[in-house]
Amino acid sequence: MILVERELSGQRSRRRSSTRKADAKLSNAILQLGIDLHRAVHSGCKAGDEPKDNLLLSPYQIASALQLLYTGAQGDTAAQIGRAIGWPPQLSSKAKKRVSRYFARRDHHVMQGDAKSGFKSYYDCCLHRERGVALKTEFEAMLATGKASPSRQQSEESNTESSAPSRRRRMRCREHDFVNDSVHQRWKMEAQLTQAVPLLKGCGSYECLPWGSVGENTSLVLLCALGVKGRWRRRFDPAQVREGVFYEPANGELGCTDDQFCPRPVVMMHQTGCFRMADCGELEATALELPYKHAQRTLIILLPQRRDGLDALEARMTAAALAECIKNLKRRPYVDVSLPKFHMHSVADLVASLSSMGVDALFQKGVADLSGMCSTEGVALSSARHVAAFRASWKGASVARRRLRSLPPSTRSSPWTDLFCSWCAASGPTP
Repeated sequence: MILVERELSGQRSRRRSSTRKADAKLSNAILQLGIDLHRAVHSGCKAGDEPKDNLLLSPYQIASALQLLYTGAQGDTAAQIGRAIGWPPQLSSKAKKRVSRYFARRDHHVMQGDAKSGFKSYYDCCLHRERGVALKTEFEAMLATGKASPSRQQSEESNTESSAPSRRRRMRCREHDFVNDSVHQRWKMEAQLTQAVPLLKGCGSYECLPWGSVGENTSLVLLCALGVKGRWRRRFDPAQVREGVFYEPANGELGCTDDQFCPRPVVMMHQTGCFRMADCGELEATALELPYKHAQRTLIILLPQRRDGLDALEARMTAAALAECIKNLKRRPYVDVSLPKFHMHSVADLVASLSSMGVDALFQKGVADLSGMCSTEGVALSSARHVAAFRASWKGASVARRRLRSLPPSTRSSPWTDLFCSWCAASGPTP
């Protein structure tokens, strides 16, 4: 399941061809980062003999945070971050400016809500630091999305310290006393995260920062969170919302062998209409596009062609294959779609995942070189966690109101993915 932003033709014409090509390369690199992280998280679960669980990742948000850390890193630390995102070993000053402009444009869309269309995305990225760790003034100034001076930014921070997090900033900074009060500071960071992303409140009990993850030796903690919910361009029929069956891997449960799938009763939503679809032969899957009421947001769901084909789909997945699949989406009439009504969340440990991908210097004291962002020596990123929440419901525009409206013009090249989801189940939307 992939959340995609469609680029309107008017926006496309305002940018030069060279800029569009550079943006396409960056978008594909970010998508590949999401795929690599997805595999790293699941491989870590298998190594720990834990059951494979649902996974939500925002490759763009993680890449945006890594890009900021990249600007403050030096030597091998910066090189490892660059390799993970797919950048050349040495970025020229011109390339660095192009990358910064790319994220500045994208961050504007991520941080901007659209209440009229009913699409809401809650975005928060915060760097929590021990009060003894000093950040350089120029690095703090760079974190702001606007071009305000450092003194003005500090004034804005002091005025909004007790209020909700400012969405004008790509990454916030908060000071804590980890040395003397790590338990209370851990609770405080959890509370700030839930305040920034209200969707996490409906996820039941979850723990972003496990007990013991923050202590007196903690220097820097990176917390990224994203929540997404929206109204469909064409709503699911409320009369057709009823109990259905969703198949999950047995995982050795009683009455099910390892090669079987156990049916689970879930609430399913149904609708029939014209949708864009594509047969992805390389992935052995079928792609279905569900457009949101928001003109530029769509949800693309990949359905394995076999009930036990999820592992094969994940193994074959590449950024190029996904981009080709999205490019081949075409309208098909009379498509019967069934989708579970659900609210899910996921917490990922980026330290373990990125370390397995070769980004390990960033998390080791005495090895990490963050001299471009910290005045204090010997500082490393002690913890990095990513939290995402997603809600899918039947709500959307009425059928009669939307039949006369056509889809906005768009380009199918270089889609920008904001959320990457893996369902740990064998049955998804059935076209």
